[in-house]
Amino acid sequence: MAAAEVQARWRAAHPWMVSHCAARQRCQDSRHISFPYYGGAGIAFELSPDETRALWERDGASKMRRPSLDRIDSQGNYEFSNCRFIELSANVSAPKHFYRLGGCA
Repeated sequence: MAAAEVQARWRAAHPWMVSHCAARQRCQDSRHISFPYYGGAGIAFELSPDETRALWERDGASKMRRPSLDRIDSQGNYEFSNCRFIELSANVSAPKHFYRLGGCA
């Protein structure tokens, strides 16, 4: 089995991990293009894979067209009590306020 096929099967079996890994990377990888607005602005990633899966199941993300991991309080951390899965179209259209520590971005 080719590596791409293994990866595709894993993603199909663990769809919540796509959002989990993307959010973690925005917060923890200083080379990520969005890092200045997330980790660089003090947003911490505090979700475990099990918590992300619980959010996925609680919010019915498997029934969504394009589920997106959203922070309810956009200034808060990625933590269970502040996260939910919503449709990507609703997430990108919601007003966001990006702040860096010490001022606005």
